[in-house]
Amino acid sequence: MSTNTNAPHQGVTTLESALRQTLGAVFDDELRALVEGKQWYSSSLSSAEVFRFWVRENIETRNDALWVFQALRASERKSLLVNLGIEKSLIAGEPPQEWANRVLDAVGLPRMAVFGLKSVRTAWLDIQQLAISQQDEKAAALSRQRAERLLRTVLLFYLSIGHDKAFAEILADPGTLNIPRRLQKIVSPDLENTRKELASVICEDGWADLGFLNLALRKLSSKLEKIGTTDIRDVPLQIFTPPEQSQFNNLSTALQPYTHDKPSAFKSRRLQLEEAIAGVIAVVDGMISRNVIPDEMLVVESCNGILGPEFRGILDTGQERRLSTNNLPPVGRRILFIARAPCDFAHCVWMPTPWPTH
Repeated sequence: MSTNTNAPHQGVTTLESALRQTLGAVFDDELRALVEGKQWYSSSLSSAEVFRFWVRENIETRNDALWVFQALRASERKSLLVNLGIEKSLIAGEPPQEWANRVLDAVGLPRMAVFGLKSVRTAWLDIQQLAISQQDEKAAALSRQRAERLLRTVLLFYLSIGHDKAFAEILADPGTLNIPRRLQKIVSPDLENTRKELASVICEDGWADLGFLNLALRKLSSKLEKIGTTDIRDVPLQIFTPPEQSQFNNLSTALQPYTHDKPSAFKSRRLQLEEAIAGVIAVVDGMISRNVIPDEMLVVESCNGILGPEFRGILDTGQERRLSTNNLPPVGRRILFIARAPCDFAHCVWMPTPWPTH
């Protein structure tokens, strides 16, 4: 895939140049026809300024990338990709949405693909509906994926904001925790060496299954509780409780008849899966209410304000959020964050979103 590592504002210029090359002399007329009904539009604006406003509005309000093709006929889309240096062989057979994503990646503009707390809960409700509507095999596959991603995200977030030493200590003395082979390779008597590699290994796909993540997160939570760790609000930190761990155990048990051949469980497995999914939804709601699952946003602006470093981003609800922090995230990046209060300019801790999309 052709990618551009320029800052987002340079990406605007790159996209404008590519569209001008694709449309030729009709670029200005096509662009103005798209936006002449917008409140911000004025015929006195230069075409470059109109283009900037158009890009900003679409990035902040659209949940897909297809807006990049608005000024083009369907037959001209491929020309835009070619003008950006994207090889024809890479796009053969891809749907328009993927073409549009490739355009944004190539110029260095962000995708509005935010998967925050609203999306987490909605995804589980959708899985629950699949099970209820007797599409339980699909629900089983998705619930395992979503459960592993949720637990892995929460674990990684707390390692990234300073609790990696506690987890390294757990790995050095795991007790009943069965350490996967991938993690065994980085465990060292020198805890600092283990800490340096933890985050990158947790981000790797394929080795961290539901059983390990469930027990590992509970062990980390228990260790932090015992040493009196507090969260960003200065209240006792309780990431993952024993009842919440038990609900994920129930899900793991309910998934077994879908993973292994168990004819005797065929009649009862759907009901068991429904109950397990309902239990996980209750856990998700509880963890959200305790402010322990990070939300996600796309950062669109950052500055040093009156209260210190602050930034603005777009949530998966479409709403804006303004937060303060000790270190500013890069503009155009998706981040995971937990804030001290549910209001603008609250202090937060954050980390870059580790995976490109959900």
